[in-house]
Amino acid sequence: MDLKTRFEMTDSGKCAFVLGIELVDGPDGSVTMCQRRYVDDILKRFGMDECKAVVSPVDISTRLISSDAATK
Repeated sequence: MDLKTRFEMTDSGKCAFVLGIELVDGPDGSVTMCQRRYVDDILKRFGMDECKAVVSPVDISTRLISSDAATK
């Protein structure tokens, strides 16, 4: 069933933000979700918005576990 027939809708064009998440279209047709605005708001709330940014890359094969699991 088409959503337009079931619900009243208007086409507002291309979507850039949904629930505070930025949507960025990639050249290959992919869509990237980014929460940069949320992070900026949190940094401002705690007075850290002027801090120096540092890149801290993590290998994609790194497996993260909770501290609870590490103590068992």
